[in-house]
Amino acid sequence: MRFDQFIKNWKTLLVENFFLKAVTLLLLIGLILNATFLKKDTVVMISPPDVREEFWVGKGKASESYIEQMAVFFATLSGNLSPSNAAYNVNALLQYVMPGGYGDIKSSLMGEALSIIENNVTQAFFPNDVKVDGTTATVKGKTVRKIGSANPVTEQVMYTMKFIIDNYKIYINELYIDYPDKRKRNLISEKSGMADREQIKKKFDEIEKEMKE
Repeated sequence: MRFDQFIKNWKTLLVENFFLKAVTLLLLIGLILNATFLKKDTVVMISPPDVREEFWVGKGKASESYIEQMAVFFATLSGNLSPSNAAYNVNALLQYVMPGGYGDIKSSLMGEALSIIENNVTQAFFPNDVKVDGTTATVKGKTVRKIGSANPVTEQVMYTMKFIIDNYKIYINELYIDYPDKRKRNLISEKSGMADREQIKKKFDEIEKEMKE
C-alpha cells in the first residue's frame, strides 16, 4: 500500500512539475516578446464621445486630427472668459504648457485674466476654421466681448499654437493670440503719421490675407 501511495504521489509531483515548467516557459516567452517585438513606440487609440474621427497620440508624435481637436479645446479654454472663470481657465490651460515656455505664456494669460476681472469683461469665442501644419495649429474665429453693461463687440481672433508631444501628452510650447481687427484700428489711428495711403492699404491687405490662409 505504501508503495502504491508513493507511486501516486510521485506522479502527482511530475504533473505539478510539468505545469510549473510550462508556466515559466510561457512567462519567459512573454518577456522576450515584450523586449523585442513589442518594444516599439506605443500608439494609444482614442475615440472620445461626440467626436466622429478617431485619432491617436504616440510617445513623441500625434495624428493631425488629435492636434486639431486639442488646439480647438485650448483656444476655447482661452477664449471663453468671464470674471468668475478667468483664473480657473488660465490655470487649467497652464497645466498643458511646456516648462520651457511657461513663463512667457503664463504672464500673457494671467495679464489677460486680470484685465477680464478688473474690467468686468465677459468674452465668448466661436471657432470657425482650424489649420494644422506639423505640430503647429492655427484656430480662427470670432470673439464676442462685453464690458460691463456696454453693448457687446464682435472681433476676429486667431490663436496660433506650437505643440510638443512628450510621452503621450501634448504640451503647448508657444502660444500667440492675434486680433486682426484691433491691428486694423491701430493702423487707422496711426494713419496720420503715414504719408503713403498705399502703404496703409497694403497692411490692411496683409491682415486680410492672414485671416483667409
